[in-house]
Amino acid sequence: MIRWPLLLAAIFWVESRDGQVTENTEGAIGPAQIHAGAVSDLNHRYGTSYAHSAFKNATLSRWAVIHYSRMYGAKTEEDVARIWNAGPGGWEKGRGQDYWMKVRKRMKELENVEQQPATEETD
Repeated sequence: MIRWPLLLAAIFWVESRDGQVTENTEGAIGPAQIHAGAVSDLNHRYGTSYAHSAFKNATLSRWAVIHYSRMYGAKTEEDVARIWNAGPGGWEKGRGQDYWMKVRKRMKELENVEQQPATEETD
């Protein structure tokens, strides 16, 4: 089972510190640091005509990560992370392991925050 909200939050953190980096030196943009080639693949597959610049939007970036990874057969959270990082050919060759470790670490950090008991403030 893929825990999409948790996984996407972790990917956004690893890619851009949750949107703090809007463009990198390689031309990747937005919270998921999407490359123009991925946008082209998505547009071709889904019959859309999104501009690369549209993926600065977090909602559209989430859509992109989900659909791009499904397009290339992701079945696990690790598959999603590795496809996103290494691309459709790279992940099949074993690339993206280091990236997956970073995403998994961030997911665990986020889970720990969610499991913290709520504290009541007193006067």
